[in-house]
Amino acid sequence: MAEMMNTTEQYAKEEYMYFKISDTLNFVTILITIVGSVGNILAYGTANNMNMVSSTVTYMKCLAVADFTSATQDGIISLGLRYYGYYVENLSGGVCKIFHFWSAATSVIANWIVMAFTMDRCVASVFPIYYRLNVKSSTAQKVVLFITVFNSLFFCWFFFDYDLNSKGECRNTINARDTAIWSWFWIMTMYAGIPGVTILICNCLIIGAIRNRKKPTDKDRKSSEMENGITRLLLTVSTSFLILTTTAASFYGSYQMVTGHDNYSQAKRDFYVTMTEMTSVLNNSANFFMYVISARLFREAFIRMILCGKNKKKQKEPSSTTKEIKNEPNNDL
Repeated sequence: MAEMMNTTEQYAKEEYMYFKISDTLNFVTILITIVGSVGNILAYGTANNMNMVSSTVTYMKCLAVADFTSATQDGIISLGLRYYGYYVENLSGGVCKIFHFWSAATSVIANWIVMAFTMDRCVASVFPIYYRLNVKSSTAQKVVLFITVFNSLFFCWFFFDYDLNSKGECRNTINARDTAIWSWFWIMTMYAGIPGVTILICNCLIIGAIRNRKKPTDKDRKSSEMENGITRLLLTVSTSFLILTTTAASFYGSYQMVTGHDNYSQAKRDFYVTMTEMTSVLNNSANFFMYVISARLFREAFIRMILCGKNKKKQKEPSSTTKEIKNEPNNDL
């Protein structure tokens, strides 16, 4: 009897600990979203301020928009309002469907744009001549459009899977076991698996191409430094992506493995959901800071944007170097 009471007391303590940690992490996630949203706006503005048209800049701008949308959806509309007791998904059946569709589609679209960005750098490193002749800003726009349409169509099943129940709560309407299997599938493949494996392979090819690259001549030194800067930026972003998406998928897997319906199990589920959302939001919020840390050219463009009043006067008459960069089919950063 005494042993049972000790076990019950231990469960009660752990349940309280899970709830307190989840509550604190929810607030931290909201702060991360606010900082990350500002960072994504600055990333878009800085990319837009660069003196060139290229696929790299296009991917950076599209990724900033996708990250901003996904982080705002998960960190503010979903978690932030829920933190203050307002469940926007419970407004109506239509809102419930759109809410879950939008949440899943935006998070995967952002991850696939990172994958496309990495593949773009991989082609530039392994097949540089082909890349310069054939890959342009319009190419990146078409790829991003395909990613958006494809993932939007893929997640249309959310419109059939979610609706309001008799209590007015937004819940899935099909068999719970089938929902769990399907959720496992898209998290482990669409969200983490396909982008993660592709990025890992591309990173290996990029590193191999860099090691086999000949030492640049004095004439090509500036172009080589530019390419190395872009590659360093991409490797930093993709490494961060691999770590955070793998962590988010692991927490989601832990959430699916909690099958109990008591308060203790619910506390554990809330904790794993909170950790999944926090790592996902962090993944959508970190890129601007990664750019600043890893790319000198991005830092220079950011400073130009901040000091736009002074720099506009200097950029009225572009130098011959700037003209050459603008006339190249695909000079990056």
